[in-house]
Amino acid sequence: MSDLENFFNQSGRDKSVKDVRKKIEEKIMTNIVTVTKEADQHLSKIITEGSAKGVMLAVDGGGCAGLRYSWELIPSKEEDMSVRDMINLDDGFLYIHPTATLSVLN
Repeated sequence: MSDLENFFNQSGRDKSVKDVRKKIEEKIMTNIVTVTKEADQHLSKIITEGSAKGVMLAVDGGGCAGLRYSWELIPSKEEDMSVRDMINLDDGFLYIHPTATLSVLN
């Protein structure tokens, strides 16, 4: 049984539309971007040592190919951060800035 099927079967059908959408968005990003165990451990260590909640990957103009990737510690989870753009790690989360999503996928 898939994670989504398990989610729907838990506690009957009393899930709100918001809960269902959040779960589907989590699955979409997790299936698009794969974080290896080693990468998870490395990012989790950086998050813990930086006393942060997560790390953000963004893309800026510049660099050799016209793009430059940047990393930033996220001190707290902001309200405007979509679950769709987050991947849970052992300690914290990886947030892929919405403007970086297409660059990461290509």
